[in-house]
Amino acid sequence: MEEALKCDGLAAVIAELPEIGFTQSRRLQLAVEQSKVTGFILRTSSRSVGTTASAARWQITPLPSAMENDMPGVGYPRWQIELLKVRNGRNGVWKMEWSEGRYTILQEPSSNKNVPVHQLKAG
Repeated sequence: MEEALKCDGLAAVIAELPEIGFTQSRRLQLAVEQSKVTGFILRTSSRSVGTTASAARWQITPLPSAMENDMPGVGYPRWQIELLKVRNGRNGVWKMEWSEGRYTILQEPSSNKNVPVHQLKAG
């Protein structure tokens, strides 16, 4: 992943790891800062949330879908999105749904109630 992050011809690099230590995450963060390539680490071990050098830490949890107009079947997929850590920013929690080809926020963010929705975009 570190070598891929050093390649400025890529838009993003995604790695799936069971765990990552602080030293490893710092090396990856330095590579990201130097090349400006976005790096995503999908951690498969949710038991421990260790310290990392990342700029942001997100946790995405699936939620039960809700049925539309009491129709039978499966509803639209839903998630709880938590911004656990962010440099120079505020944490927040959002419930989102994928419907009609786009994401929609189901409730106002708990810690950003006075912030307009257009300012909640991350990326």
